[in-house]
Amino acid sequence: MSLFSDMSIMLDRVFHALSDSTRRGILEMLSCGKCTTGTLVEAFPWISRVAVMKHLDVLESAGLISVSRSGRERWNEIDVDTLQEAETWIAQHFVAMPSGRIAMRQVRLQASV
Repeated sequence: MSLFSDMSIMLDRVFHALSDSTRRGILEMLSCGKCTTGTLVEAFPWISRVAVMKHLDVLESAGLISVSRSGRERWNEIDVDTLQEAETWIAQHFVAMPSGRIAMRQVRLQASV
């Protein structure tokens, strides 16, 4: 599989994960430090524990969080590497214009030999 395909798949997963407001809220909580799944469930009382865990699975599949276990607790924390890769892609492809608008950069794709 080519680098372009790997990057494309990663970006699809990241942008899909970020498209949901609950998942963005989970990431905001995790930006303050790692949390247990139980703490995250308590922070979102309007959705079930199962739903929170499904959101965490999407974030983990996208590479946005990493999960570790300690006894019965599941600890979740942001994986900054994936966020930095997505941020780099955005910076390479889009530019803020003086008018405040965002424009897509001209990107030349090089064929791999």
